[in-house]
Amino acid sequence: ELPRSFFDYFFQNFAQVTNPPLDYLREKMVTDLSMHLGRQPNIFAPKELLPPLPAFKVGSPVLCLKQLDFLRELSRTENPPLGRNVFELCTCFSRELGVSGFKKRLDELAEEALQAVQDGFQILILSDAQASNSAPPLPSLLALRSVVCALNKAGVRLKASIVLACGDIRNSHHLAASIGFGATAVCPVIPLELARWESHSSLGAISA
Repeated sequence: ELPRSFFDYFFQNFAQVTNPPLDYLREKMVTDLSMHLGRQPNIFAPKELLPPLPAFKVGSPVLCLKQLDFLRELSRTENPPLGRNVFELCTCFSRELGVSGFKKRLDELAEEALQAVQDGFQILILSDAQASNSAPPLPSLLALRSVVCALNKAGVRLKASIVLACGDIRNSHHLAASIGFGATAVCPVIPLELARWESHSSLGAISA
């Protein structure tokens, strides 16, 4: 009877096996979570003697608030290090327009993302930071897929990375679904802000 998170409708059942088996002590020695924000390499393109594409390397697809602020600051910099780096897209729609406004904003979001990539931007941030009662956010998975499908259809998906910074990403399943649906990196804004700014009653008696 209560509205549920859009993420609740997506599950994947699988068994993950490694050979040889890995334990938590050796896992970091053979696995790598680092990724690059910027233009993505084409795995079928020749690589001999060619330098890699310039990009920002981060140690994990999960970005902290400071890293997100850094990307946003790049969008306001006159001479960013990689040229026209970052373009932020708002994932909110007008409540007054109802379902038609919801669908229209998904289409607009795809068009804005495609235009940004064609204009040379290499990192797209999908954010609901401007959400309000009159402008609620789209489900981040729908916003993400609208953008990813548009870029794939135009053949420019590898020209940009997509960072998802939305308030409905709150647990590991949400994170995994976001990456599985096409996000290059994810910033779970609300959990990180709660961890940074909110106090917890059980921790109040602990001395610094």
